[in-house]
Amino acid sequence: MLRAFAMQLCITLAGMFAVVQSSGQSGFNLVFNNPLSDFSGMRFADVVVSNDTLTVIGTYGDDSLQATGVIVLQIDTFGHVLRYATIIDSTGISTFVTDPKFQAFRSSSGAVMLPVFNFYLNRTFIAEFNSTLELLSLTGYSHEDIIMAAFQVLELGKGKIAFGWIQRNTSEVMPFALAVDKNGNELWRRYYGENNVPHEFGSAVKVSDNEYVLGCGVLGNSNGEEDGIWSQPWIFAIDSLGNILWEWKGEKQGGNSWIASNLRRTSDGGWVYTPSQRFLVEVFPTIFESRYAPMLVKRDSSMNFEWNLDYDPGLRDYETIITDAFIDDNNQVYLAGNAGVFYGATGALGGRVLKASILTEGLPLWEVIDTGLWSVRGSGNYLTGITVAKSGSVFACGRTRIVSEPQAWLIKITADGCIDTLCTTTSLTDLIEMDKHKFNIYPNPSQGRFTIEADKQSPGDYVFTLYDIYGRLVEQERFDYTTTISAPGGTPLGIYAYVIRDETTGRQLQSGKVVIE
Repeated sequence: MLRAFAMQLCITLAGMFAVVQSSGQSGFNLVFNNPLSDFSGMRFADVVVSNDTLTVIGTYGDDSLQATGVIVLQIDTFGHVLRYATIIDSTGISTFVTDPKFQAFRSSSGAVMLPVFNFYLNRTFIAEFNSTLELLSLTGYSHEDIIMAAFQVLELGKGKIAFGWIQRNTSEVMPFALAVDKNGNELWRRYYGENNVPHEFGSAVKVSDNEYVLGCGVLGNSNGEEDGIWSQPWIFAIDSLGNILWEWKGEKQGGNSWIASNLRRTSDGGWVYTPSQRFLVEVFPTIFESRYAPMLVKRDSSMNFEWNLDYDPGLRDYETIITDAFIDDNNQVYLAGNAGVFYGATGALGGRVLKASILTEGLPLWEVIDTGLWSVRGSGNYLTGITVAKSGSVFACGRTRIVSEPQAWLIKITADGCIDTLCTTTSLTDLIEMDKHKFNIYPNPSQGRFTIEADKQSPGDYVFTLYDIYGRLVEQERFDYTTTISAPGGTPLGIYAYVIRDETTGRQLQSGKVVIE
């Protein structure tokens, strides 16, 4: 039987971890090495924030599977590592890992609760750390099936409730909920779904002490071929004993990714989630492959459709993904994932963060695509967790790699969508400028009338969109080389955000702020 323990160490210098850091403190782009080995990689899975401290959770030794374990770090908002702890077994060769889809949760007492997967036992553990990263508890839950993996832990009275999926001995995959008391003893366990039908778990939301809503999906294949694959979102609520209170299933769609992933409650009582739409791309004559483009879907409190937005930047031949979502108190949603980026003829997979309003349909307020480690041979970068501080700063984490094992990656974005590597002179800036237009906007400030002019003397098809501070659309206009925009009569004085996009591809070319005085 495994005996788990935590190792804790205070770090005074961020340089023990950091490999890459930009100058300045408005934002940062940091890559972290594995502190326990020079030869095995590390990745982050999720991040939560409290006051001026981040708690970042991930796995080290992820690729080689040598001396693997779960790592939890406290990092201040300047990027300095304050301390870290690990979860390993008594032999020092751990089989504990986190999944990129998993979500950590900060309890009402300030403790961080997280699910941990043991790939040797193929089962779920629930871990809890206090504010100084002392491991308060780590309890595993047995099963008689093939695999049981939790992705989320929420509070349930004085105990906890874990959510995820289980693969039964009959090979059926089903969502599950597992309730435990304050000492980690199992209270009840429930499996959901139909027999002989595969399912997928997306995420869970606590609405009240007696209502938890699960975002899931139902998968199917009507004829055994790729063009016969279908899926449908499935959202349902359970009470504190695991009984279903209500459920809703959406329409069947082509592909296997219409899952109610990243389900979040909105302030108007509605819901948003992030499925992906499928496109068949002809990679060779008569040979097609599936590509997926992410969306944000908004539904009201009765699950009636309101709107959806396509967040594919136009590169239908390069898969883009949304892996996590965060909603702040101002009805803004922040989405983290990855997308294909190109610098000249060189391609890479970049981490991507979007900010948009959730109460009105419209283009993102800003969008950032960046890389951690960069190579002309290409690099793979994933953002899998996101959170927002009260100051408006956005923190996203994941992994970055070129050809070696991955390094953990953490970025900080200011409230107006700026990372240092995008806003100051760095080596990455030169690469990014190869793929970026420039537009002059003047006068700024103005009395509500702005001229927009491309600094390249070649016409294009552009769209200028103006938003207020709440993300509501103020004005939108198409132009080729230059245009003059007038805010509607009665527009209040103040600061407004703008976005300029390529009309053909939808790709964001420039964003910023203008002032009406």
